[in-house]
Amino acid sequence: MSQTYKGHYEILLIDNNCDEESLKILNEYKEKYPEIIRLIKETKQGAPSARNRGIQESLGQFIVMMEGDDIMSPERIDVQYHYFLEYGKGVSLLSSYYDRVNWNNDQMLEQVRFEHKNWISALSLKNMFYAHPSTWFFKKETAIKVGCFNEGFNPRLLEDDEFNFKMYLAGKLVQVPQSLVRVRMPSISYKGVKDSQVSSVDLIKKMDLFFTVLKNKLNQEKDVEFDPTGFRRIRSQWLRETGVGFMGYGNGIPVSRHLIKQAIKYRVFDYKNWKWFLRTFYLKKGSGEKMFLKKDEIEYLLTTHFFQ
Repeated sequence: MSQTYKGHYEILLIDNNCDEESLKILNEYKEKYPEIIRLIKETKQGAPSARNRGIQESLGQFIVMMEGDDIMSPERIDVQYHYFLEYGKGVSLLSSYYDRVNWNNDQMLEQVRFEHKNWISALSLKNMFYAHPSTWFFKKETAIKVGCFNEGFNPRLLEDDEFNFKMYLAGKLVQVPQSLVRVRMPSISYKGVKDSQVSSVDLIKKMDLFFTVLKNKLNQEKDVEFDPTGFRRIRSQWLRETGVGFMGYGNGIPVSRHLIKQAIKYRVFDYKNWKWFLRTFYLKKGSGEKMFLKKDEIEYLLTTHFFQ
């Protein structure tokens, strides 16, 4: 409500099964600013579903994304709107620099332009970068054109990477060279809540979905140059690191060995693959006695051919 932007706008608050305290606060703001704020219920749990509902319900031409725990500078919308009007020809996704701060928002940690992603450099994607969702500014019609957010990533994880990538294929990615958002690092308790939403096996399924989508879309795009051998490096590293992660489970050694063997298949001469494969024989069982894979999870991990 402190934005300096003077044009017409609306604020859509998506209630994605939030707790009573949060809902009370949302309703207080809705009652205070009924001509601007709309509170919309989305029962399908997950960030992709909540965001898609917001995009579909929005009445404006432009969408300004904002995550629930971050903070906008008062001039954020005004700057991005006029920047888009001046430089937005062919732009699919406009972002900005941002300041990373602690959870209490009283300590500046660093100014960030964009986050490094290994898969971007591995594929040598020109002019591709990943920007934080709380800095995104885009046209509603462009988001709908690319299919909005993939709800296969519910409740969360990698949905931002995939949307960012689809917007890259739809046009140019551009940044306002100015910090317009303060992104808060999660508190220990909040991080615990987020981590509990996605299990190790769920993470693998989402990684597999992401890289499969990535590969299929790049193969369909004839005008986008990329290094196809990068997929072998990505696949090998992902399988190895996933396999290493399961070495800590009480019954995870067979899974670790299987996944690292797949990693070796894609990069035979990578010494890291062989080093970790040999280590699976040094341990008779995983060291994490409190963590065990379920029978159906083990069967899934041992029989699935990932990332085809």
